Amino acid sequence: RNTARYFLKREDSQIKKIHSIVHDTLSELLECNSKKEENRILLSFKQQLTELNAPVPGGLDEISLLWAESILQNTSIHALRQKALATN
Repeated sequence: RNTARYFLKREDSQIKKIHSIVHDTLSELLECNSKKEENRILLSFKQQLTELNAPVPGGLDEISLLWAESILQNTSIHALRQKALATN
């Protein structure tokens, strides 16, 4: 209820853009046939979310992005962080 009021009050809310990005990403993931294509889609998803110009409703920070990525990759946030540390 409070969340709904928060979004109704925000004229610059980008919830529709976020919903569209998530919906399109999930649709692409359901249609992809390879791990390489899946990784490309997930990287595109992360990039699209981080490139939104206005502040994201709810504060989509690094941990939120990691959470979304972990759900999409069916892995843990810890595993994603370890993977990122290994590549740096």
